[in-house]
Amino acid sequence: MIKYKQNLALKRHGWKADARRADRNINYCKSCNQCWESIETKEYLRGTHKIIYLVDFPTYGKKKETCPKCK
Repeated sequence: MIKYKQNLALKRHGWKADARRADRNINYCKSCNQCWESIETKEYLRGTHKIIYLVDFPTYGKKKETCPKCK
């Protein structure tokens, strides 16, 4: 049921919902001047986080946080 509602939201709002989700989940690191995103993966029923670095990604409007690599 939840997946059905998520699909309806994507159909209703289209690219706007995707852009808002990207603004909420993608951060910008001032130290290495890259955008990064933490994604939760479920490997063997354990929740682990994977960090993805986005090269040449627009930084306008992104939250400014130091990435785990630079901490």
